[in-house]
Amino acid sequence: MRLTKKIQLVFANNKLATISTIDMLSMAPESALVAFVEGDDLELYFQTSMHSRKYQNIQRNSKVAFVIGFDMLTVQYEGYAERINNPTLIEKTKQLFFNKESPSTPYYLNLPDTAIFKVTPKWVGYRDYSKSTPEINEIVIF
Repeated sequence: MRLTKKIQLVFANNKLATISTIDMLSMAPESALVAFVEGDDLELYFQTSMHSRKYQNIQRNSKVAFVIGFDMLTVQYEGYAERINNPTLIEKTKQLFFNKESPSTPYYLNLPDTAIFKVTPKWVGYRDYSKSTPEINEIVIF
């Protein structure tokens, strides 16, 4: 199976991820659990309140990191977050959340202070620890 397909399966089999951002004032890392959905080209989408720390951090530094999968199959992911403002794309992304049955989706997606972000990958690491010799692969995207 191709590496990208393996990564997409980890995405599809998980509804939650840990996202990390950097507080540029204190230079401290900050992590949070988020619901996410995936696109066809390894891009990720997540939503958050405009009052959250991650939202404020991304306004100053768009670099983010994720860990997806908390068992034997995991994906580590680094990329750039960009807020979606196009109403058509917002509705399409909301439908992806509804289709994935992400936790708390109906509540959070309809709040007036919700922002939806698209994350474009820069580096993706795949780990399969279920084998006697772990499978460890990386994709670097320029």
